[in-house]
Order: sequence, then structure tokens, then C-alpha cells
Amino acid sequence: MEAFKLSEWKQFVRQKLGLNEATIEEIEHDYRGVKEKKYQMIIAWEQKGELKILLFNICKTLELIY
Repeated sequence: MEAFKLSEWKQFVRQKLGLNEATIEEIEHDYRGVKEKKYQMIIAWEQKGELKILLFNICKTLELIY
């Protein structure tokens, strides 16, 4: 996470994780510190259920391979 500047990180979570601009701006406003903001963006993504879907798809793919 530290390899990304906050501006790069915001672009990443917007484009790759699908967080909307309102959520990103809310986190920026509500939290201090770059690390905490990045962490809260990951939490917001996880709460969308995307992590569960991703893990499910990875498991299904692995089952097909092995």
C-alpha cells in the first residue's frame, strides 16, 4: 500500500476496485493520515462484498485446475 501515493491509490480503488467518488471523498474527509485513508478504502471495498466474490471465483478456478 505504501508504494502508491494517495492520488495513485485513489485512482486504483476507483478503477480496479470500483469504489465510487462519493465514498472516496467521504473517507478523505472523515479520516486523517494517508495509511488510514487507504485502509478505510479497503474496508469500504470489502463491505461491498467484492472480496467474497473474488475469493469465491479464485477458489472455483483452482478447483477446475486441480
